[in-house]
Amino acid sequence: AIIKPQYVDHIPKAVQGNVGQVLDQKDERGVKAELCVDLELNQVIDRNVGDLSGGELQRFAIAVVAVQNAEIFMFDEPSSYLDVKQRLKAAQVVRSLLRPNSYVIVVEHDLSVLDYLSDFICCLYGKPGAYGVVTLPFSVREGINIFLAGFVPTENLRFRDESLTFKIAETQESAEEIETYQRYKYPTMSKTQGNFKLTVVEGEFTDSQIVVMLGENGTGKTTFIRMLPADIYLIDEPSAYLDSEQRIVASKVIKRFILHAKKTAFIVEHDFIMATYLADKVIVYEGRPSIDCTANAPQSLVSGMNKFLSHLDITFRRDPTNYRPRINKLDSTKDREQKSAGSYYYLDD
Repeated sequence: AIIKPQYVDHIPKAVQGNVGQVLDQKDERGVKAELCVDLELNQVIDRNVGDLSGGELQRFAIAVVAVQNAEIFMFDEPSSYLDVKQRLKAAQVVRSLLRPNSYVIVVEHDLSVLDYLSDFICCLYGKPGAYGVVTLPFSVREGINIFLAGFVPTENLRFRDESLTFKIAETQESAEEIETYQRYKYPTMSKTQGNFKLTVVEGEFTDSQIVVMLGENGTGKTTFIRMLPADIYLIDEPSAYLDSEQRIVASKVIKRFILHAKKTAFIVEHDFIMATYLADKVIVYEGRPSIDCTANAPQSLVSGMNKFLSHLDITFRRDPTNYRPRINKLDSTKDREQKSAGSYYYLDD
């Protein structure tokens, strides 16, 4: 078995040399060139492993596992540090390892990525640091829904007191309440840093509002916040290193605090389920990362998600049981239907 470790930031302590050399040494399947394109490693092929950023290390670690021959491939949290587009690419690379004589086992807390790349799901429950129990494999939808419900019907066993749900409407305010909020506008702006140019389209936000910023890494999300001379919260990837339960709890805490403290939060989040749960408004970033990008004006959740997903060429539907967003398999009937209707993000199921 070959394992991709959870903490990719420890890799430079164990691996010396540059990216290309390490991949050449490990390449038993002759797929290095193909994987470097899929995982966008050609830009860093001559760079030392010790000089890679978190996202680059993650993609490098996935590539090192994927170029080797093995009967069992194991990936521990392959989506950490990656943006939405890179997560889907990584999921496709992981699925490409499937052969009649090999297994792929993945540990993942981003439920939409897990949904996209899995054939079967085992849930684990127990006491952290004391004991753990693994359930029998379930189909993907059933497995994730069992985990969220906190109840295993085949064992008649409850392992969590309350179920986790993604109903967006639980904190919606009335139109009268929204009218009383302070409104803040910012003008059209642009900023150049070295070779990178960010253009910001004018927009506005209100108190008690969460604006989620959607875009690839390197599109200037943090740069944009630094340009706003306002008393706002910037929360950058609150899901990092949290398990699925902690992510949902963190989302609820953030949402409740922002609502009651009458503050505004701008949040960068690549976990799609968490982003859709948090967002009141969405800013979509377009352009070429690290070169030339545009931050669009804040727009509603549905229109913003539609725009963002159309760039990624993926569609989402909602699960009728707990309302979580689910990625449609590429070229499935549902995928083709939603694309032809132009509704990439589908709320009514």
